[in-house]
Amino acid sequence: LDLPNPFATADDDAKPAAIAYRYRKFQLGEHAIVARTELHGNVIKRGEKLKMTAYALNEWDSRLSGGVEWRQKIDQQRGAVLATELKNNSCKLAKWTAQSILAGA
Repeated sequence: LDLPNPFATADDDAKPAAIAYRYRKFQLGEHAIVARTELHGNVIKRGEKLKMTAYALNEWDSRLSGGVEWRQKIDQQRGAVLATELKNNSCKLAKWTAQSILAGA
C-alpha cells in the first residue's frame, strides 16, 4: 500500500487494484505456514494509520423465509434485527472475522 504499483508503466493510465495482498508467515511449532491475505485499504484513526478490510451483507426479502422484516423493526427492535442477521449469516461473519485477523487488519 505504501509502495508504488510494480506492474504499472509510465504510459499506463490503469487504476490500482481494489485489493492489496499481504503475505504473512506464521510459525506453528516446527512448521512455518505462509498465507496470502487480503487488505482493502488504510484508515487513519486517532492519528494512527491502520490497515482495514470491508465487507457487506446483501439485502434480500426476509418475508420469503419467515424472518424479521428489518425495515419495519429497525427503529424499535434493533437488537432483534441484529440477532437475526448474526444467526442467518454466522458462517459468513466468522469467515470474514478470521480473514481480517489473519491479515492483521
